[in-house]
Amino acid sequence: MIRQLTSYVLSTLFVCSSALHAASTKRVQFSQSEIKKARQERADYKKCRKQALLRARGYKGEKRSRYLKYAVNHCREQFPAISILRSCKKQAVQAYKDRPDYLKSAVAACRNEFKQALFDPANPQPFYSHKDDLFFAGAGLNAPLRLDILRSLDGPKNNRQFGNFNCSVLADTAADQRQPEYLLFGNDLRSFLPLRTTSLEQLESYFKPKSDQTEQPDDSTDKSGPRPAIIHRDWGELRFEPEPERSIQYFPSSFCSFDRQLGNLYSDIKIYYLLDRESKTAVPYFGIAFYNPEARVEMDQLLTALQESLGSEFDVRHKKAKHRIVAQTGFVSFDEEGDPYNLCQFPRLHHRLAIVSLDDSERYVNYLLLSNLDNLCKYGDRLASRLLRNGL
Repeated sequence: MIRQLTSYVLSTLFVCSSALHAASTKRVQFSQSEIKKARQERADYKKCRKQALLRARGYKGEKRSRYLKYAVNHCREQFPAISILRSCKKQAVQAYKDRPDYLKSAVAACRNEFKQALFDPANPQPFYSHKDDLFFAGAGLNAPLRLDILRSLDGPKNNRQFGNFNCSVLADTAADQRQPEYLLFGNDLRSFLPLRTTSLEQLESYFKPKSDQTEQPDDSTDKSGPRPAIIHRDWGELRFEPEPERSIQYFPSSFCSFDRQLGNLYSDIKIYYLLDRESKTAVPYFGIAFYNPEARVEMDQLLTALQESLGSEFDVRHKKAKHRIVAQTGFVSFDEEGDPYNLCQFPRLHHRLAIVSLDDSERYVNYLLLSNLDNLCKYGDRLASRLLRNGL
């Protein structure tokens, strides 16, 4: 309740003075490990912003403004907790510079929000939601990352260090040195707004091989049956099916791996990004956390945490063998693997989605996947607009 009240107060720029003053004047307590982590994140965040400003000097005019916007977003996505704290305190000072009694309460509320945003490897809930933003294992699932900035990052052993994550695999995939993965969630191409009225025949004609970007299917295939998959550098894996008349498409993606001590709870954590090579960006897609079997993280416990963070409307909307799919509402269709299909279809009812994989008892969690579906659908709209404007 305190956290909900804090979020409401902060989102309204502290206009509810009496509610804020009543919320908490008690100083938020941090453990020694949290203090150490906070200090390190503050130092890293300042270093990141300083580097962004220095690199921006190499650009002029509109290019400089655009670069600086992306670079600052990089810092926020890398170090969200300290970014949230700085923004919150700035709002508090502006709202209560003449009311020191309320300012003290506001700063305490900011510290509480900061504590919530810090990733704790001993906490079985790796996610955090702040206003409209989503964070996973201490990194953002919100703003696109510029690939040139990502490739400029460096860390131990030449890792592309992005906050808590090593993004070497993502950088190599974007540079065509590794193969991308084609993962959740599939959509009909007509789910993307610019292509809504385009016929399946016309869509298939766009992807007839015209360059080395597309691998040509076997001409001997029975034209009345399902077509073999087409692999396109930008659009990923596509199939065109005459019965039922639809296309199924999965975008190319790659990942960053958690590169800090995980302790005994997690065995691995990754964040997957959609690759937009034309705009030279990587778009956050989903985070996935794998639990050690000995941790025995309970499904009910995780579901409650998802509802508290994302909203009470989130619930188990679909069950399949050893999997639970958590969303705001139910699903209309599924792909051949039993995963939700066409989530970008208009009207778009889904904005966040979680998949929970269970052990044989279907009580304890093997892994949690949390996706920002808004990013997926907007990414598809952008590529669809390019397709109509420029072709492939």
